[in-house]
Amino acid sequence: MKDLELPSKFGSRGFVGQSVLKTYGVHWNGTFKADFRRQEDSASNNGYGGRDSSG
Repeated sequence: MKDLELPSKFGSRGFVGQSVLKTYGVHWNGTFKADFRRQEDSASNNGYGGRDSSG
């Protein structure tokens, strides 16, 4: 199970990140915050990141 082997730099947060991974299905690649924000943005903007695109 590679999703259980989280990077050591996250330390104790690794456990929290793990449950978030299972909840949101985000790929853990060290840019979790960026991916998480992208998930939220696409959820509210139809996946186009609509704040910056007007059409």
